[in-house]
Amino acid sequence: MTTDSFLLTPGTHARACPVCDGALEPLGVADYYMPGKVGVTYLLRCRRCDAIVRDLPTEAVPRHCDAASYTQLAAETRFLRQRVAFFRFLGGIYREVTGRRPTRSLDIGCSYGHLLEVLRESGCETSGVEANVRARAVAEERGFHIGATPAEVAARGPFDFITLVDSIYYVPDPVALMLSLRGLLTDDGIVLMRVANRNWILKALARFGRAALRRMAR
Repeated sequence: MTTDSFLLTPGTHARACPVCDGALEPLGVADYYMPGKVGVTYLLRCRRCDAIVRDLPTEAVPRHCDAASYTQLAAETRFLRQRVAFFRFLGGIYREVTGRRPTRSLDIGCSYGHLLEVLRESGCETSGVEANVRARAVAEERGFHIGATPAEVAARGPFDFITLVDSIYYVPDPVALMLSLRGLLTDDGIVLMRVANRNWILKALARFGRAALRRMAR
Protein backbone atom coordinates (compact mmCIF):
# COMPACT_ATOMS: atom_id res chain seq x y z
CA MET A 1 0.00 0.00 0.00
CA THR A 2 1.11 3.56 -0.67
CA THR A 3 0.63 6.68 1.42
CA ASP A 4 -2.26 8.93 0.46
CA SER A 5 -0.25 12.12 0.83
CA PHE A 6 -3.10 14.64 0.50
CA LEU A 7 -4.24 13.61 4.00
CA LEU A 8 -0.96 14.60 5.59
CA THR A 9 -1.41 18.39 5.86
CA PRO A 10 -2.65 19.21 9.38
CA GLY A 11 -5.14 21.88 10.37
CA THR A 12 -6.59 22.56 6.94
CA HIS A 13 -9.99 20.79 6.96
CA ALA A 14 -11.50 20.57 10.45
CA ARG A 15 -12.11 24.14 11.63
CA ALA A 16 -14.22 23.46 14.72
CA CYS A 17 -15.72 20.52 16.58
CA PRO A 18 -18.65 19.13 14.55
CA VAL A 19 -20.46 18.19 17.79
CA CYS A 20 -20.30 21.37 19.89
CA ASP A 21 -18.43 23.90 17.68
CA GLY A 22 -15.63 24.05 20.26
CA ALA A 23 -11.96 24.69 19.59
CA LEU A 24 -9.84 21.78 18.32
CA GLU A 25 -6.27 20.94 19.29
CA PRO A 26 -3.81 18.41 17.79
CA LEU A 27 -3.85 14.95 19.38
CA GLY A 28 -1.86 12.62 17.11
CA VAL A 29 -2.12 10.64 13.88
CA ALA A 30 -3.89 7.48 12.72
CA ASP A 31 -4.12 5.30 9.61
CA TYR A 32 -7.01 5.84 7.21
CA TYR A 33 -7.86 3.32 4.52
CA MET A 34 -8.65 4.44 0.97
CA PRO A 35 -9.21 2.44 -2.23
CA GLY A 36 -5.95 0.61 -2.93
CA LYS A 37 -3.89 2.40 -0.29
CA VAL A 38 -3.64 3.55 3.29
CA GLY A 39 -2.93 7.11 4.35
CA VAL A 40 -2.26 8.92 7.61
CA THR A 41 -4.66 11.47 9.09
CA TYR A 42 -4.21 13.94 11.91
CA LEU A 43 -6.43 13.51 14.97
CA LEU A 44 -7.89 16.57 16.69
CA ARG A 45 -9.45 16.76 20.17
CA CYS A 46 -12.18 19.19 21.18
CA ARG A 47 -11.22 21.23 24.24
CA ARG A 48 -14.89 21.64 25.24
CA CYS A 49 -16.56 18.23 24.83
CA ASP A 50 -13.47 15.98 24.44
CA ALA A 51 -14.68 14.55 21.13
CA ILE A 52 -11.95 13.32 18.79
CA VAL A 53 -12.23 13.99 15.05
CA ARG A 54 -10.06 13.34 12.03
CA ASP A 55 -8.70 16.25 10.02
CA LEU A 56 -10.17 15.20 6.68
CA PRO A 57 -11.36 16.82 3.47
CA THR A 58 -15.05 16.08 2.89
CA GLU A 59 -14.35 14.10 -0.27
CA ALA A 60 -12.19 11.61 1.65
CA VAL A 61 -15.11 10.07 3.55
CA PRO A 62 -16.99 8.51 0.60
CA ARG A 63 -13.69 7.24 -0.78
CA HIS A 64 -12.96 5.60 2.57
CA CYS A 65 -16.42 3.96 2.51
CA ASP A 66 -15.59 2.52 -0.92
CA ALA A 67 -12.57 0.81 0.64
CA ALA A 68 -14.26 -0.37 3.84
CA SER A 69 -14.88 -4.09 4.30
CA TYR A 70 -18.58 -3.55 5.08
CA THR A 71 -19.22 -2.30 1.53
CA GLN A 72 -17.58 -5.31 -0.14
CA LEU A 73 -20.08 -7.85 -1.43
CA ALA A 74 -17.66 -10.68 -0.70
CA ALA A 75 -17.94 -9.91 3.03
CA GLU A 76 -21.71 -9.37 3.16
CA THR A 77 -22.69 -12.86 4.31
CA ARG A 78 -20.21 -12.72 7.18
CA PHE A 79 -21.44 -9.30 8.31
CA LEU A 80 -25.07 -10.40 8.20
CA ARG A 81 -24.31 -13.51 10.26
CA GLN A 82 -22.42 -11.44 12.84
CA ARG A 83 -25.05 -8.72 13.22
CA VAL A 84 -28.49 -10.20 12.65
CA ALA A 85 -28.99 -10.88 16.37
CA PHE A 86 -27.97 -7.30 17.13
CA PHE A 87 -30.47 -5.93 14.61
CA ARG A 88 -33.26 -7.98 16.20
CA PHE A 89 -32.16 -6.58 19.56
CA LEU A 90 -32.65 -3.03 18.20
CA GLY A 91 -36.22 -3.84 17.20
CA GLY A 92 -36.74 -5.23 20.68
CA ILE A 93 -35.60 -1.93 22.22
CA TYR A 94 -38.31 -0.11 20.28
CA ARG A 95 -40.97 -2.52 21.50
CA GLU A 96 -39.71 -2.25 25.08
CA VAL A 97 -39.86 1.56 25.01
CA THR A 98 -43.16 1.99 23.17
CA GLY A 99 -45.03 -1.24 23.89
CA ARG A 100 -45.61 -1.90 20.20
CA ARG A 101 -43.79 -2.76 16.99
CA PRO A 102 -42.61 0.00 14.63
CA THR A 103 -44.83 0.55 11.61
CA ARG A 104 -42.59 2.81 9.49
CA SER A 105 -38.81 2.96 9.92
CA LEU A 106 -35.84 4.79 8.44
CA ASP A 107 -32.26 3.55 8.77
CA ILE A 108 -29.50 6.12 8.19
CA GLY A 109 -26.42 4.38 6.80
CA CYS A 110 -28.35 1.23 5.94
CA SER A 111 -25.64 -0.40 3.77
CA TYR A 112 -27.18 -3.49 2.15
CA GLY A 113 -30.42 -3.18 4.14
CA HIS A 114 -29.86 -5.90 6.75
CA LEU A 115 -31.61 -4.00 9.56
CA LEU A 116 -34.38 -3.04 7.14
CA GLU A 117 -34.84 -6.71 6.28
CA VAL A 118 -35.18 -7.68 9.95
CA LEU A 119 -37.76 -4.95 10.53
CA ARG A 120 -39.64 -5.79 7.34
CA GLU A 121 -40.02 -9.37 8.53
CA SER A 122 -42.07 -8.04 11.46
CA GLY A 123 -44.40 -6.11 9.13
CA CYS A 124 -42.68 -2.73 9.28
CA GLU A 125 -42.61 -0.47 6.20
CA THR A 126 -38.91 0.33 5.77
CA SER A 127 -36.79 2.99 4.06
CA GLY A 128 -33.08 3.72 4.19
CA VAL A 129 -30.36 6.25 3.46
CA GLU A 130 -27.01 5.09 2.09
CA ALA A 131 -24.31 7.28 0.55
CA ASN A 132 -22.27 4.41 -0.87
CA VAL A 133 -23.40 3.78 -4.44
CA ARG A 134 -22.56 0.07 -4.46
CA ALA A 135 -24.37 -0.77 -1.23
CA ARG A 136 -27.35 1.42 -2.15
CA ALA A 137 -27.78 -0.37 -5.49
CA VAL A 138 -27.80 -3.78 -3.79
CA ALA A 139 -30.41 -2.65 -1.24
CA GLU A 140 -32.61 -1.22 -4.00
CA GLU A 141 -32.39 -4.48 -5.95
CA ARG A 142 -33.81 -6.19 -2.86
CA GLY A 143 -36.90 -4.02 -2.97
CA PHE A 144 -36.01 -1.43 -0.33
CA HIS A 145 -36.70 2.28 -0.79
CA ILE A 146 -33.25 3.88 -0.48
CA GLY A 147 -32.04 7.44 -0.94
CA ALA A 148 -28.60 9.00 -0.93
CA THR A 149 -29.84 11.64 1.57
CA PRO A 150 -32.73 11.87 4.06
CA ALA A 151 -34.43 14.41 1.80
CA GLU A 152 -34.78 11.77 -0.92
CA VAL A 153 -36.93 9.52 1.28
CA ALA A 154 -38.70 12.21 3.34
CA ALA A 155 -41.93 11.75 1.38
CA ARG A 156 -42.20 8.18 2.73
CA GLY A 157 -42.42 9.52 6.29
CA PRO A 158 -43.17 10.44 8.90
CA PHE A 159 -41.33 7.59 10.61
CA ASP A 160 -41.95 6.24 14.09
CA PHE A 161 -38.50 4.60 14.26
CA ILE A 162 -35.27 6.17 12.93
CA THR A 163 -31.97 4.36 13.44
CA LEU A 164 -28.34 5.42 13.09
CA VAL A 165 -26.01 2.48 13.70
CA ASP A 166 -22.31 3.45 13.62
CA SER A 167 -22.99 6.10 10.97
CA ILE A 168 -23.23 9.51 12.67
CA TYR A 169 -19.46 10.06 12.69
CA TYR A 170 -19.31 9.90 8.90
CA VAL A 171 -21.59 12.95 8.65
CA PRO A 172 -19.88 16.35 8.19
CA ASP A 173 -22.53 18.16 10.28
CA PRO A 174 -24.13 15.70 12.75
CA VAL A 175 -26.10 18.43 14.57
CA ALA A 176 -27.79 19.55 11.35
CA LEU A 177 -28.62 15.94 10.50
CA MET A 178 -30.24 15.29 13.88
CA LEU A 179 -32.32 18.47 13.61
CA SER A 180 -33.51 17.46 10.14
CA LEU A 181 -34.48 13.99 11.37
CA ARG A 182 -36.72 15.53 14.02
CA GLY A 183 -38.90 16.80 11.20
CA LEU A 184 -39.23 13.27 9.83
CA LEU A 185 -40.46 11.73 13.09
CA THR A 186 -44.01 11.09 14.15
CA ASP A 187 -45.07 12.90 17.33
CA ASP A 188 -44.33 9.81 19.42
CA GLY A 189 -41.47 8.47 17.27
CA ILE A 190 -38.00 7.71 18.58
CA VAL A 191 -34.45 7.94 17.23
CA LEU A 192 -32.14 5.09 18.23
CA MET A 193 -28.43 5.77 17.70
CA ARG A 194 -25.40 3.56 18.36
CA VAL A 195 -22.00 5.28 18.51
CA ALA A 196 -18.90 3.20 19.13
CA ASN A 197 -16.64 4.92 21.69
CA ARG A 198 -13.13 4.77 20.26
CA ASN A 199 -11.78 7.78 22.16
CA TRP A 200 -9.69 5.67 24.53
CA ILE A 201 -8.07 3.85 21.59
CA LEU A 202 -7.26 7.11 19.82
CA LYS A 203 -5.85 8.66 22.97
CA ALA A 204 -3.63 5.62 23.51
CA LEU A 205 -2.60 5.86 19.86
CA ALA A 206 -1.59 9.48 20.31
CA ARG A 207 0.37 8.74 23.48
CA PHE A 208 2.19 5.54 22.57
CA GLY A 209 2.31 5.65 18.77
CA ARG A 210 0.86 3.24 16.25
CA ALA A 211 3.65 0.66 16.41
CA ALA A 212 3.50 0.46 20.23
CA LEU A 213 -0.29 0.12 20.20
CA ARG A 214 -0.09 -2.76 17.73
CA ARG A 215 2.41 -4.54 20.01
CA MET A 216 0.09 -4.06 23.00
CA ALA A 217 -2.81 -5.64 21.08
CA ARG A 218 -0.92 -8.86 20.34
